[in-house]
Amino acid sequence: GCYFEGMTFRGVNRLTVRQGGFKAELPFDVNVHDVMLPAVGAKSYKYVNWINYDSIAACHGLEPWSEAHYAMIERYAHLAVRSRQTMATVPLFLTTNGVPEEAKLVRLVRTLDRAGIAWFLGWHFCGFYQGRWHVSPLAVKGYEWPVTTPAGAQKLAEAAAGLNAILDRHGLKGRWYQHVVDEPSPQHVSDYRAACAIVRKNLPNVRLFDATET
Repeated sequence: GCYFEGMTFRGVNRLTVRQGGFKAELPFDVNVHDVMLPAVGAKSYKYVNWINYDSIAACHGLEPWSEAHYAMIERYAHLAVRSRQTMATVPLFLTTNGVPEEAKLVRLVRTLDRAGIAWFLGWHFCGFYQGRWHVSPLAVKGYEWPVTTPAGAQKLAEAAAGLNAILDRHGLKGRWYQHVVDEPSPQHVSDYRAACAIVRKNLPNVRLFDATET
């Protein structure tokens, strides 16, 4: 076997290598430099981790979307920014009518913004019909209306248009990215293309941001 030993004495660093009866001492110098990372912000590398806001409430025994919950979310967001996260997911808070709930959405965005989050990533409009992962058509949230049916296309258009109006009213369009569906597979190419077309038409000038399997 070969063994390595490190030691420092009299200000000299040495690496000692031993193998059988062989021994070698290799002196080396260590230079330590000051390093300053640039502040994280809009010009930093875009980096997102999904955040489960319901889990934050549950773990801390807080009523979801209460004042205490928003305060705790802000603490988590500060830690995310400290680890150089620049983008955070935002639930769309779709109502029973299928349109985003403006007050909650904007309140959460403002909370994340105060912590230093530079970009916002809207949660998925679509999922898999009846929640059957990868084996069913893509459908609008609630997974009740396949996107290729007239009812599904209408629901998706209304949700995207509703979000577009909110972003325009609050000057958020330039900081927003949007998920359509998580991990569509090759069998969903036509459904995904149709869903993206509807979203682009009703949520213009917003980049789509999805993990895809093809």
